[in-house]
Amino acid sequence: MNALASALLAALAVAAQAAPQPTTWTLATADTELTLGLRDAALTVTSLRHPGQRWNWLAAPTRVPLPAVGTAVWRFRGAAEDRTQGQVLTLRFDSAEPALELTSVWRAWPGPGPVENEVTVVNRSAGDVVFPATLAAAQVALRADGAVTLHRARKTNVGVGEVFVDEIGANAAYATDNSIIPFILLGVGEKHGAYFGFEWELGGFRVNSGANPREFGVAVHPVTENVTRAPGATFLVPSVYYGTYQGDLDDGSNRFKRWFWNHKITRSLHDHADEPWSEVCMQDITTPSGSAGVVGGTPQSVYDRLAATGVECVKMDFWDGSGQGWYTNRDWMYHREVWPNGFDFAAKAHRAGLKASLYMGGTYNDVDLTTIAGRDAELEAVLSRYDQGWFDMWRTDLYTAPREPMPQTYEGVTNFLHIQDRLIASRPGYRYENCCNGGTYKGFAICRRMTYCTMNDDDHNPWRTRTTYYSNSYAINPVQLKSDIGAGPDPTTLFRSAIMGPILTWAFDTPLYREHIALYKRKQRPILRGANVYHILPMADGANWDGLEFYNPDIRRGSVFLFKPGEDVPDSRVIRLKGLEPKGVYTLTFQDRKPLNCVRTGAQLRTNGIYVTGMTGANASEIIWIEETPKAKLTPEPAVPRAVVPKLTSLPLRADQQLPEALRQGLTFWVDANQNVGADATGHVQLWKDARDTAPSDTHPRARQWSAPARPVLVTGGAEVNGLRLVDFGKSARRSGALRLPSGGLREAAGDLVLVGPDAGPAWHAVPGRPEGRRHDHSRVDRHAGGLDHRAERRGGLQLPARPRLQRGRRPAGRGAHLLRALGG
Repeated sequence: MNALASALLAALAVAAQAAPQPTTWTLATADTELTLGLRDAALTVTSLRHPGQRWNWLAAPTRVPLPAVGTAVWRFRGAAEDRTQGQVLTLRFDSAEPALELTSVWRAWPGPGPVENEVTVVNRSAGDVVFPATLAAAQVALRADGAVTLHRARKTNVGVGEVFVDEIGANAAYATDNSIIPFILLGVGEKHGAYFGFEWELGGFRVNSGANPREFGVAVHPVTENVTRAPGATFLVPSVYYGTYQGDLDDGSNRFKRWFWNHKITRSLHDHADEPWSEVCMQDITTPSGSAGVVGGTPQSVYDRLAATGVECVKMDFWDGSGQGWYTNRDWMYHREVWPNGFDFAAKAHRAGLKASLYMGGTYNDVDLTTIAGRDAELEAVLSRYDQGWFDMWRTDLYTAPREPMPQTYEGVTNFLHIQDRLIASRPGYRYENCCNGGTYKGFAICRRMTYCTMNDDDHNPWRTRTTYYSNSYAINPVQLKSDIGAGPDPTTLFRSAIMGPILTWAFDTPLYREHIALYKRKQRPILRGANVYHILPMADGANWDGLEFYNPDIRRGSVFLFKPGEDVPDSRVIRLKGLEPKGVYTLTFQDRKPLNCVRTGAQLRTNGIYVTGMTGANASEIIWIEETPKAKLTPEPAVPRAVVPKLTSLPLRADQQLPEALRQGLTFWVDANQNVGADATGHVQLWKDARDTAPSDTHPRARQWSAPARPVLVTGGAEVNGLRLVDFGKSARRSGALRLPSGGLREAAGDLVLVGPDAGPAWHAVPGRPEGRRHDHSRVDRHAGGLDHRAERRGGLQLPARPRLQRGRRPAGRGAHLLRALGG
């Protein structure tokens, strides 16, 4: 190369360095498009929208908060983009006083999911730097194109799961803490929405609105105390997820979980089709008494007998077969008098073809995990025991140590995650089982490292376990939500509740037990590995129908688990499925009720549903296996009885049945809750749906409240009327309306809506055709319908007029959605 060419190249390089860098960047997944802007070193989010929806959730450009550290003034120092796999945008900032270097990494993977942001700050100063507890990892000002439902769920370590659903009102304020899974959904009806998450166990969200409830702010605060960093040390701001979606809440949560399964979940779990293992508590079942636990003298035949049932992993808990903890003095060391030939628990398990999970709770020798010395001592203890062949899976817990056995502070989180990362990176066979006072820890940082977690420590109540499947599965992949179901009066219900997720059971050896272990391994586990979850029924309450649908689009197979605990609950019900292709053809195979097997299109299953009958008596259950079979011949749909419910005054009431005073006086509206209402554990209604029919491309929209109590009460027990659960929307000064749908919510029965309540006054119906009587404009009718939109939409073959009128004293004929006006005219 001559001198002239060299000089030219050098000049071009200098010019390239001097050229202005871009000041806007757009990152996009299949679901989320996020645009960043930079002006005067201030980084802003200027747009957050779904590529297909195009609604910008940003009311105005919103500044991305960079850590406020003392007198630091952040200066932009450059950007770099990498598009080799998705998009990775790296932005660099620094501060002169104190001397700090900040790196903000934004990532958008191919396929569904959010855009992720992670920030690290390196202390380049000569002294300590304190990062304040008030630090915000994200803060955005949002706007919506309709009323917004805020959804979040409790982690739940024992007892009944909880889901919180609120329609954001004016001047509202909501806050979460570390008892809530760090994930919130913001839905606009069933059209579209946004969600936010952060990868941490601590902190929470703040959601605040002003006078306009459609404009509100969301802030992420994952740090709960001041954090000090020495010179040269790095401070990590936990990752934040920014996501948008189309559809309803299930659609949003499933797109997020699909992203987590594809890119974040533990790779050992993702990459091995035979995981997660079915797990059993170590127990001697060679004798009728079935003594629990294991000691050195436990023969190989005990392990072999457990393996013969079909389970794949055996767990040794804190208690051994001698009636004491297998280690004492918190040293994670076995008792030599109990194990005279050495600790051969895992060796015998391996000879039987089993994996071994070993409980080592608390911290090793009470080390303090907030310190580097404590971190390294515990890591060495776990590594040495793994290398000696004591276990394949480490089962942690919280009970038996005084300080930081699991992440409870910023330093505890980072040090515990460091231990897990070292084990995962250096020991390919290592697995982590997360048991921390039940399901106390369910943050996404833990989910990235664990195989599964103990979902709920209530191991005798299968319906309570199912409440946790229901609540936790909005954010966490069901393949990581492990039951701990033990013995109980109805083993079929227990085993079926258990195999909804990865299974841990007490040891049995019965044909029913072996059947369900096989069902989990052969059918349910492949479905769970990347499954979407659909909350097709209300959360379990121990009496009424509950159930979940799982569908895995990768293998085009799914399952529906149905339970009817109460003896007095109706034996039949229409179950509408979700997530299926309308034109797809699906074979449904019932585990028990073989005559109900059928072949349906996705449109039929979504719109008309499947009519499930024969769920007689208490603790009835069913599993329906779904498989896409494009060439299968459709079977005729059965005739579904039309539910015709007369007025309440003509219903015979049991002697013990008392109606609330408000209903007897005609001061309230009620709605059938069997199909369209979801309530929390206290009986307060969290959401309800209106009664309009659905087309194949549509699903029930959420009804909005109007002049009703903020949390109407779900009435059960003695207030049930002929098997109907009713919702009391309370007395209203204007006697606002709510819809009542006949039991089961059948599309064919929508035309049989009747007023519930005594004859305290004339009843009014919105009917097609040329009405008689009083006239109301559309907005008034819409309010009375709880947000029901009657504008010239075709529902169940009925064309409703654009401005429906009210007709007195007539029950409308035909099918369709009908408005019921309040009592008293």
